Amino acid sequence: TANNGLEAVNMVVAAIASGQPYDMVLLDMQMPVMDGYQAAKQLREMGCDIPIIAATAHAMKGDRQRCIEAGCSDYLTKPLDRQKLLAMVSGHLERQPIVSETKSRRVLVVDDSIEVCDALEMLLEAEDHTVAKAFDGPTTLQLIESFKPELVLLDLGLPEMSGFEVLRIAKDAGIADGVVFVALTGQANPEETKAAGFDHHMLKPVDVEQLERFVATI
Repeated sequence: TANNGLEAVNMVVAAIASGQPYDMVLLDMQMPVMDGYQAAKQLREMGCDIPIIAATAHAMKGDRQRCIEAGCSDYLTKPLDRQKLLAMVSGHLERQPIVSETKSRRVLVVDDSIEVCDALEMLLEAEDHTVAKAFDGPTTLQLIESFKPELVLLDLGLPEMSGFEVLRIAKDAGIADGVVFVALTGQANPEETKAAGFDHHMLKPVDVEQLERFVATI
């Protein structure tokens, strides 16, 4: 998510540079700093060819044409109709080429519940990922060094040492470089986890499809 057009342009550019471009942009046309028309025009001028769907509160004659001329691929009025949105997204994504197959990743699952760890391990291994498990902070830190995971799914509510403390110690020790840390929590506090240095925030119980999609982007 981005809060304005400038943020959106910068995020799309960064994603392309990382080799993990977005498949689509759903772009509000009325935004501060840089509106959707400017953002779409700038992305097209930079050679970005992914679908851009315009979302606008205006439903006046000529609005659709203005969005298309700015570089948008399609147009929806707000409030968004769920069925129309899903149909439009599906239609555009079906026309996009498959860039690459899902890569196998090294994933460290950390939770004080053995059942949760076992369930996530089973899911991830079914997708050909290599999985290690930890149930407490000290073991997690040891495995980050020895197992060298690319992704750590880290429960915040660990006994004795919280997930926040584990991440802080890992960063201070220099063993967190290049590792993607996902906060697993029952609270919707993404601002707090982001400020602590987590790369992503995922609510428990973990949504299986959301997790699969996320791991595929790593």
